[in-house]
Amino acid sequence: MRIRMRNAMAVRHVTRTEFGWQVTTDRRLVGRIEYDPDADRIPRLVVDGRSFTWDEVGRMLMTFEGFTLVARIEDTIDHG
Repeated sequence: MRIRMRNAMAVRHVTRTEFGWQVTTDRRLVGRIEYDPDADRIPRLVVDGRSFTWDEVGRMLMTFEGFTLVARIEDTIDHG
């Protein structure tokens, strides 16, 4: 289990570039949905341990304008 956890933590989904945060070349954005006390009913997305607003996520996704987005929500407990 420690190896699985270490491997999962080693995968990066975003990287900081001169243009701001961008989705990495594997084109996967995996994160955890989290409560945002500063926004009314709009969550934040925690990716690679960093919290992003939906506006920030939207800017990252604009790199892929015209692409198809497939979103899947999974319960963390189901991955055991």
